[in-house]
Amino acid sequence: MNYIYIQKIILSHYKDVRYANFAEQRKAIKFLPVKDFKVENPDDKIFFNEIRLFQTPKGISNYFDNKSFNPNTNNNIKKIIDKGLFHNPFDNYLGRFALKKDGENYTVLYNVGGVYKTCFTLQNGEYGRLIYNRRTCECDTGRRIFQTIIVNFLQSDKLLAQNGYLKEKLFYKKIPDHEYKNLRQLYL
Repeated sequence: MNYIYIQKIILSHYKDVRYANFAEQRKAIKFLPVKDFKVENPDDKIFFNEIRLFQTPKGISNYFDNKSFNPNTNNNIKKIIDKGLFHNPFDNYLGRFALKKDGENYTVLYNVGGVYKTCFTLQNGEYGRLIYNRRTCECDTGRRIFQTIIVNFLQSDKLLAQNGYLKEKLFYKKIPDHEYKNLRQLYL
């Protein structure tokens, strides 16, 4: 049985922290500990952890609490997974990535202009990272928010849990086996 662990880090900031010294702080974040992710069913195959951070001139802080979502418990998503393609339902902005199961491996796809292209394929024990930028705006003020999104993927043939919770240090490699960056385009 193959498991895929996904960690999505959304690092948001306003225009006032776009300078090089602030950018270096953002670049330093590659992965974070997985906190309090309870494994409800050990037969689940996909585990998703999302962390939202916000950067101000004073530093980087938690914008929202960590959230863990188990796509295996949603029947609509489970049907898609069973067909072999896992679209990213966690992204409110049409989703930039998807997973495709290829036998024992998972292929990570990236949405470019409505078409998914292959970023990399993960085999057992491999670790991949997808990095892209996005911008949005606050509904009430119209102020622009810039975001760097880091998505870490880990495939394993073992359930990486202790005492009913996912291991806190799932994502620990600074240099992944596969990395895909799309930082030139700023998606809406």
